[in-house]
Amino acid sequence: MFRTQDSGGKPRILFVDAYDSFSNNIVALLEISLEVHVTVVKIDHDISDLATFLSPYSAVVVGPGPGNPCKPEDIGFIDKIWSLKETDLIPILGICLGFQCLAVAFGATIERLKTPKHGITSVILHNGTSIFSGVGGIQAVQYHSLHANIGHAIQIQRAVSYPAQLWSSTRSCPALEPLAWDLDDLQNGAVLMAVRHTKKPFWGIQYHPESICTDQENIMVVENWWKESQRWNSENRSEANQESFHRLDEYDVHLKTSIDNMAVGESQAAINLPLEQDPILSALKSRMNVGSVDISTANSISLSVPELCETLRLDGFDTLLLDSELAEGGIGRCSIIGLIIPNKTIQIEYSAGSQSVRYGIVGKGSSDSINLERHGNSIWQYLSFIMKELKTKSEWGASDFSPFWGGFIGYVSYEMGLSNIGALRRNSTADPGFNPKSNTRPDMNFAFIERSLVIDHQRNKVYIQTLLEGDGNWCNKMEIKLARKPFEDTRARRNSRERREAEYQRLFPSGPLFSKEPSSNDMEANTRDAVNIYLKASKVDMPAEDEYRKKVKLCQESIAAGDSYELCLTAQTTLRIPKTTYPSNISWHMYKILREKNPAPFGAYIRLGSVTILSCSPERFLSWDRESACQLRPIKGTVKKTPGMTKELAEEILSSQKERAENLMIVDLIRHDLHGVVGPGNVRVDQLMVVEEYKTVYQLVSVIGGNLHPTAETSSSGTLQRSQTANSESDTPSLVDNKRVTGIDVLAASLPPGSMTGAPKLRSCQILDRLEDHVPRGIYSGVLGYLSVCGSGDFSVIIRSAVKYDDEGHPSSKDTTYSASPAQAEDHQKPSGKRAKIRKEEVVNDDVWHIGAGGAVTGLSTDLGEWEEMRTKLDSTLRAFEPKRVLTTRQRREEEELERSKAMAYWMSQQIS
Repeated sequence: MFRTQDSGGKPRILFVDAYDSFSNNIVALLEISLEVHVTVVKIDHDISDLATFLSPYSAVVVGPGPGNPCKPEDIGFIDKIWSLKETDLIPILGICLGFQCLAVAFGATIERLKTPKHGITSVILHNGTSIFSGVGGIQAVQYHSLHANIGHAIQIQRAVSYPAQLWSSTRSCPALEPLAWDLDDLQNGAVLMAVRHTKKPFWGIQYHPESICTDQENIMVVENWWKESQRWNSENRSEANQESFHRLDEYDVHLKTSIDNMAVGESQAAINLPLEQDPILSALKSRMNVGSVDISTANSISLSVPELCETLRLDGFDTLLLDSELAEGGIGRCSIIGLIIPNKTIQIEYSAGSQSVRYGIVGKGSSDSINLERHGNSIWQYLSFIMKELKTKSEWGASDFSPFWGGFIGYVSYEMGLSNIGALRRNSTADPGFNPKSNTRPDMNFAFIERSLVIDHQRNKVYIQTLLEGDGNWCNKMEIKLARKPFEDTRARRNSRERREAEYQRLFPSGPLFSKEPSSNDMEANTRDAVNIYLKASKVDMPAEDEYRKKVKLCQESIAAGDSYELCLTAQTTLRIPKTTYPSNISWHMYKILREKNPAPFGAYIRLGSVTILSCSPERFLSWDRESACQLRPIKGTVKKTPGMTKELAEEILSSQKERAENLMIVDLIRHDLHGVVGPGNVRVDQLMVVEEYKTVYQLVSVIGGNLHPTAETSSSGTLQRSQTANSESDTPSLVDNKRVTGIDVLAASLPPGSMTGAPKLRSCQILDRLEDHVPRGIYSGVLGYLSVCGSGDFSVIIRSAVKYDDEGHPSSKDTTYSASPAQAEDHQKPSGKRAKIRKEEVVNDDVWHIGAGGAVTGLSTDLGEWEEMRTKLDSTLRAFEPKRVLTTRQRREEEELERSKAMAYWMSQQIS
């Protein structure tokens, strides 16, 4: 009897990964349902002797992936598996691309479907034999745009002469016996779903048994395949020799060593680093009471989060605000204000292009470098090391409610995510829109916060927190300051008089507009007028409609060719605004406008170094608590709230096949990312495609959860390999021997966000880079949030956001004109009534704001629909840069009617689709 087992007594299966974004889900399915040990190898792995390499395994599963089975570069060594000698045969199951490779190897042709089926659930008709023995009705998810044509009558004539003919082999493919068909789609006709080889131990299925929406009957299909494989092995294979086992053990050890060096986790290289050799850790430990946090509690004050920031004078430079005041449904219940301590707060920057780390003091630039060699040359390992060394526990009750006690607050760019999966391409001078500065800007930018305020909107409390040793006096002073309610206190108003007057003089240096001292209301009005002037001078450079729609069609061509299932196409809009005389904290005023016009549960104002981010993101990317649970909340599907739009109507719109397919693809992709870190049995889908209501939109949301501390009973028993080629996902961690993992592992493995890439992630990112003209997305499509010393973390996707770099801009023209508002007319408008000109000496350069927007393109998309979706998302942010308008009642009604018409038109287009 043939037997191959690992050291734990489990049979061994080899999984061949074609760089797909669902592979880990299949590995999890195999290990849980079959109780086997799975080793993963990439299709481009260098194997000199395939028969010898395969001999220690009980079976092989060839997985899905992008591309065409007829292209050698898309299938690697897969085609050699089917031509093994009779004496070297091994049971094989092909899934999706693996299934198509099997079909091509034995005579089938590969053709395009008329309508690609990605994320589409269909009823599968099978004959109840072989791997379908005892299986009931099946509903399965398909991810393919190509299909195998075996020359069957049902494919050519769309009919058979008698029912049993459906399961007969064909003249062109006599060695392949059909086992299942999809007859649901009239446009595509009959699509072959499963086959078996009539003489060899080869089986294949076109659909995806691992998808969350494929029903449980498919587990029996996998189990049946395993039973048939074991039966074939016992009858046809001799027991593997000891030499083969020795080679396999060496191979597994090699994989384990290579992955240990790349994984995040609790790296021994990092743990053994002498503390005195790390400058950041030494500086922090010298002033922190490591292991504890001082927390005071104040009753909530009658101020909004922005008002609180302004009261505490935190509305200027170097501000870190994570604003969840507008969250609903218990999502993001706390807002966090990270306080910058002058000449003390440490900032760390990392550039993915140069793979360099720099650090310094916030406001003074990052000039010193850090050598990552002792941390596996991984910034993720380094962050894990710092957070582990500064891990803090508190025995005080308020700490149970505050998610953030101190730690890193900042952002990670989209390009940092690309570097994680081996898809980063340095910006070239030959690229359209080349900007040499994009190669040197930080892709990871964090400040280590030692003093913070956390506003608990659910408990109506403010937590005053410090990590500094002997800093209780500051907590007491802040508690007293908040208790005085300075924003409403008349004494505080008098104390702020000098500040108001100084700012007033800066705005209008030629003299006051009022004969009396400006009041608080006067000051606010004039600030709004100054902001209005600033906005009126803006010049907007938007994507061209015809160009964007052309790119949508190119996306669909890639999808039809089998290179991607879904592509999240984006475009950049830039606004240039002359730096004239305006409030020094103009970006803060812009954030308040954006916040008012586009309320969202994950707002943020980040002013750190030379970067400013204004974000009103609706999407949480990833959060994890201090215990063992992590959660991802992808959004795919949004309906704007307009007059007449109800939740019931939104649910009907978002129940369309297109919307659900988009969401499902990202759910399955995230499950793959998470399985690769925490292992089988530790991933769950807590909420699948549920419409949630927010202040301005309805959204189709799914929730995927994971257990960060897997138990021995539920963890993966195998080792996941990453290819050692140039396309390797070099920094993405995998679970190795039940290694204790952290939220940082999940963060590193999940970037860039799947909702901003499509699937499969690697190939999709490469296609998108080409279609987006190699212009870096930068901070847009990345994530921002915090890493807390208590062990928790929370990050949102950077969408519905505007970004500005201080190093960008160019000298403006000699004179810049603008339309003065009535409040400025007395000071700036010429007696002739013509528009005023700003003096040359007042013009330094331009502020350049970047706004990204896009949408997920699938085979069911239309180029017009995708353009309109991109414009809707763009406009939601662009509204913050529109000068204030005063509408009449009639104009307001007309705009409401227009919005209602757009919503109904969108709903009708979905119904037609």
